[in-house]
Amino acid sequence: MYPGSARITLSKEVVSCAMEEDAIILNLQDGEYHEMNAVAASVWELLQEPKTVAEIQAALLEEYDVDAEACQNDLQQLLETMAEKELIQVDTGEGA
Repeated sequence: MYPGSARITLSKEVVSCAMEEDAIILNLQDGEYHEMNAVAASVWELLQEPKTVAEIQAALLEEYDVDAEACQNDLQQLLETMAEKELIQVDTGEGA
């Protein structure tokens, strides 16, 4: 689980495009395409500029009718999946 202060940035090795409410992301390193639903596409759009986990969660809570705990859990899962697929980079501030 990433702390609220963790800074999320997009990988330099991805390109994306919007498809209606969804987004399609291509990882240039492995050639894999990833389709994001409307909520995940909203997160992707937010990440066009680096954001903290807390900033992303606050924006989602403002935009969608969801309780804070469910939002936090779903956001953490999404970010973990995106990090595993090397679509984003996570800086927890802990150093390497």
